[in-house]
Amino acid sequence: MHEDRRERIASVIDQELQRQARTSATRLDVSAMADAVDTALGGASLAPGEADEGKTPAELNSSNDI
Repeated sequence: MHEDRRERIASVIDQELQRQARTSATRLDVSAMADAVDTALGGASLAPGEADEGKTPAELNSSNDI
């Protein structure tokens, strides 16, 4: 499992570096790199593979129905 996560991170870093090279970036955009890795790992601090399904209708009330 650890190796899958490591390979996913390496792949995303490689893809982001290639994307930045195609745009002729003169400096590495570290923020874009962090966003790419975060998104690949589930984004918003979610573990890989988990999905944020939000609230079910039974969990909603007038104060949290957004």
